[in-house]
Amino acid sequence: MNSPNPLSDLEKRTRRYWYVDGLVEMVTGLFLWVLAAFFAITARLTSETARAWVLGIGQPALILLGIWLSGRVVVQLKERITYPRTGYVAYRRPTRGRRITRAITGLLAGGLVGFSMGLLFNLFPQDWTPAIASLFFSLLMAYLGWYFGVLRFYLLALFLLAGGLAVTFWVPFELASASMFFLFGLGMLVSGAVTLRSYLASTRPVEAENGSL
Repeated sequence: MNSPNPLSDLEKRTRRYWYVDGLVEMVTGLFLWVLAAFFAITARLTSETARAWVLGIGQPALILLGIWLSGRVVVQLKERITYPRTGYVAYRRPTRGRRITRAITGLLAGGLVGFSMGLLFNLFPQDWTPAIASLFFSLLMAYLGWYFGVLRFYLLALFLLAGGLAVTFWVPFELASASMFFLFGLGMLVSGAVTLRSYLASTRPVEAENGSL
């Protein structure tokens, strides 16, 4: 019988601490709403050429900018809200070799996911795109729930899947992407807001605690 590994438990708790306040979900939800607005505007373009250019250039640029900006916003919020209450955790930076390995692994995984999604898109009608995309998003969220040990991510995974199916059956295809990202953002925002409220109710700034002694 294997005994529990305290170092492994500590590492998982350290990873989970990044999500203790719900701020990551709230910022992600807002970013998903920006994507929803982008797809809604794109759907209104009458020129197929213009739409192709906007999607081909604007979408990856917006995603890269959003990822970079979201990370900075989360750090700023944690410095104001989280760290004064429950402390700062310095996450170990990976070595150069490990970063390269992660980058290669990420590229291979992304290529495999893209290839798999391409196969599924070819097997099913175009109208099923939101359902297929939501399936991959929900599987990713479930994996993050397992990796970080965050149980609410499993509920989010179910919500993402249900949202994609709802969009598939009840929303016109030209508005499917905007509607899907709006629902995904709503789920993230609600989950983050509930978590943040619980976190604020159960913690106090260290200075306030010292002042009450």
